[in-house]
Amino acid sequence: MRILGLAWLGVFPERFHEMVGFLEDGVGLERILADDDVTLLRTKRGDNVEVFRPAARYDFATTGPVPGLCVDDVDGAVERLRDAGVRLLGATERWEEHAWQHFRAPDGNVWEVTSGPYRPDGPGRGMPWVGVRTARSAEMAAFARDVLGMRVVRAEGSITELAMENDDRLEVIDRSDGDHLFLEGAPVVALEVPDVPATIPALVQLGGEMVIETRRSDDGRAVWQHLRGPDGHLYEIISRAE
Repeated sequence: MRILGLAWLGVFPERFHEMVGFLEDGVGLERILADDDVTLLRTKRGDNVEVFRPAARYDFATTGPVPGLCVDDVDGAVERLRDAGVRLLGATERWEEHAWQHFRAPDGNVWEVTSGPYRPDGPGRGMPWVGVRTARSAEMAAFARDVLGMRVVRAEGSITELAMENDDRLEVIDRSDGDHLFLEGAPVVALEVPDVPATIPALVQLGGEMVIETRRSDDGRAVWQHLRGPDGHLYEIISRAE
């Protein structure tokens, strides 16, 4: 299987309008369409973020935000998942040029493989990182490497970092890691913004809650902040120097 990048995120909030405002007016995602069931937002890179109304929620979407991993062949990916004994959730679904399949990963969360007219290698800000803290970190990292086909780029103590083909990253963090106690069980997805410090006030005003101090990479080229959104789940905003 080839994971081309992180291309989709499904959010299932009780506070639907507040969550849409948080992502659209705070993070700066573009609204593409809205109907009685879902509002579709998009990053500059072309990744889709869908905010579902409670009545339109998938029955199995109970673990938090659902990240969608872009593949070039959903049917082939489904066969690989099935051969590996992964629990598939529902049937493969299709809409226009898109296809997707939900599954439960070893971390216990719901994930998705998806294909469609995404641009994982395209320009612009996207969703470059997803992290999960789990007691089954070894199983989750092995699954990402051996089944999903991601490349291990760092394995240090309680953290394994894996790269997708476009260099989006999955970080698997063991529950014993003392530096990430604020992370809960659900996947945490990073959304790129032009300037993290400048974006924080708007997100707080729109219902976001800072959970840790703003952090910077050692070289100062990346800045990130974790916030709890109006849906009660954690998200990361990140800005990176060109």
